[in-house]
Amino acid sequence: MLSALKLVVSFAQEDHTIRKYDEIAEETKIVSKKASIQQGIMTGFFLSFMFGFYLFSYAVGSLLIERKDINPATDEVYSVVEIITTSQATMTGMMVFGSIIPIVPAIIKALMVG
Repeated sequence: MLSALKLVVSFAQEDHTIRKYDEIAEETKIVSKKASIQQGIMTGFFLSFMFGFYLFSYAVGSLLIERKDINPATDEVYSVVEIITTSQATMTGMMVFGSIIPIVPAIIKALMVG
């Protein structure tokens, strides 16, 4: 690194090198801002979907319990334990799928590069 600086100074290219660095930094800033916005949107969508699923599953479970519907697997009335277990098992599967969120920026950068 030091030798590169000496080379720049020796050819009196400081201004050119500084301008080039500023251009690259500005371009990186624009790309980074786009990627951050896209990651935020995707994360917000995923979290909204997750909490919406919680709401939906517990609402349906509450109706099944209130109406005293019969569970075809056990031939008994649905219980709170069955509703919570089913909801949590589904959410665990969704969390495994959600583990791709950390690699979203890399995917976005790859798509932007082409």
